[in-house]
Amino acid sequence: MKLERKGPTARPIPARGSAPGDTSEYSVRAESPFHPASRAGSWNGLSALKMYGTVFPGRCPGLVWFGPLAHVSRVVRQTIRRVATGAAIGSVGCVLNVASFAQAGASEPESLSKLNPAEQAELKSDPALLRQYLQLAHAQQLLLGEARKAKWEERPEVKVKLERAREKALAESWLQSIADPPPEFPSEDELKAAWEERKASFATPRQYRLAQIFIASPKGANKGAVQKAEAKLAAVKKRLAFYKEDFATIARSDSEDKATAAAGGEIGWLSDAQIQPELRAAVTRLLQHEVSPPLRLNDGWHLLKCLDKRKARMPALEEVRPALVKQLRAEKAKANSEAYVAELLRAHPPNGDESAPAAPVQPPPK
Repeated sequence: MKLERKGPTARPIPARGSAPGDTSEYSVRAESPFHPASRAGSWNGLSALKMYGTVFPGRCPGLVWFGPLAHVSRVVRQTIRRVATGAAIGSVGCVLNVASFAQAGASEPESLSKLNPAEQAELKSDPALLRQYLQLAHAQQLLLGEARKAKWEERPEVKVKLERAREKALAESWLQSIADPPPEFPSEDELKAAWEERKASFATPRQYRLAQIFIASPKGANKGAVQKAEAKLAAVKKRLAFYKEDFATIARSDSEDKATAAAGGEIGWLSDAQIQPELRAAVTRLLQHEVSPPLRLNDGWHLLKCLDKRKARMPALEEVRPALVKQLRAEKAKANSEAYVAELLRAHPPNGDESAPAAPVQPPPK
């Protein structure tokens, strides 16, 4: 577990080099910065929305979004990054629910129809995720309405931008139609061969579900501050050991890491690689429900509780089949698109005579 100073409290975040696939509550509560990645090597926009909705419930921070709703993945990723690094450029400040969205005149089916079937199904199965999506959709409709009232699209510079966006969308749509592999790809043999090559990357490492009580006492603090922190630490230890008070209750009232205190100190699931080296040995020795002695780091004291453990395991192919298929199809599409663009450039070099007719380039075999 890496601890980063941000103002008066410490924010726990996964250590760099964390194993891919971590989308735990720990990552969500960290707020800054996190590393979204799935085992398939990509970050699903709806998963980003889930994280967005957990970190910023009922809010639309840093939202400046002019892209179509189908581009939600890219936009949400950018929004999260801006907010997570403290560089958000403002807040819409909206608190909406499905009912208020409908009352505003927006159609839920219409907005959802702009997503693919898999994304629609995921949204409909998660009310919180659906609410966050509708917030974004509603905000975009409000912005579009204001722009149209101002006849913004008639400004010359805006016309240029719109035409460029149209051309880009057209080119990308065409390239996607060329690059998409056939529905039957990958075959069962191709899938099994890929699984044998990549199964190690799907292994789940040993993990610990942790909670903490943090007492700030940065090294170099004055004597009075140090004594105050030590007195608070002694009181917390006494409440845990002598009075047998609940760890989560003490964390809510006394932990100085506000991001985790509100959840009873819970950090979430962490693998060995995600735990800060200075804490790793102490954590790995903890039994389930055991509390560590106070651990001193540069920012202060940490008491860690092991809430649960998971053993390392290798999933079966059937468990990861959807993710592996998605990974292979994405790789195939990328290879097809690169081959097609390379052939286009070979047939039509940049310095060639663009006015001269040329035979159309055949798409590469899929």
